[in-house]
Amino acid sequence: MKFDINALIQKQKRPIKDKKQLSAELKKTIEQEEDPRIQKHKINALKKGYTPEEAEKIASICRSYYKSIDKMQAELSEKSMKIHEIFNEQSVKKGSWQQKYLTDFDKYVSKCRYCLNSGLDLPDEPLFTDYVPDLIPVEEELNQESVAAGMTLEEYIKKEYLFK
Repeated sequence: MKFDINALIQKQKRPIKDKKQLSAELKKTIEQEEDPRIQKHKINALKKGYTPEEAEKIASICRSYYKSIDKMQAELSEKSMKIHEIFNEQSVKKGSWQQKYLTDFDKYVSKCRYCLNSGLDLPDEPLFTDYVPDLIPVEEELNQESVAAGMTLEEYIKKEYLFK
């Protein structure tokens, strides 16, 4: 990444006693950063007149941000690989609920990547249970039983299934 050191020196909002020393500080501040995303933030901070110390503080915040973004990207990739292992595309029949779920999940992954790169909120993940046709009658049956017992569905499930 190119930068004009003289322009950065002129932007400094502090008295400049030793131009060579300041030039060395500015170069070190930028060049010690390996991640080009963070290097860009440092250069922008220095262009706005921030000192190398202030630019480093800004970079520290950006590092944390990008670290969490990278972690979410990795988790998303891992989950996507697991879903594709479970629903091996060769074994999934065209038009089946499995294919629909896999297609919607892939769209979800794409939207998430866009949102993560853009700083937007993540979309809701498609729920597996919304795609499995056998679960719909079971859910309806459980709803009816919970109403008959005078409980919410969550209370009924806890009482009947979790604490036995």
